[in-house]
Amino acid sequence: MYTALLIISISIIFLLFLGFMMLGNRVAHTLEYLQAKEADQELAEIEEMMKQYNKRENDK
Repeated sequence: MYTALLIISISIIFLLFLGFMMLGNRVAHTLEYLQAKEADQELAEIEEMMKQYNKRENDK
């Protein structure tokens, strides 16, 4: 009886731990995706500014 209860308790603790790890992993990937999206926008703005700068330099 106690052995079964111990095994069930350990299993529940492990499953809760695994669930929190999966949730944390999902949150981390979501944050990483949002940061990458912002970085892409900033890089596009920098690229546009560089094109404008090069165009002005070539027009001189």
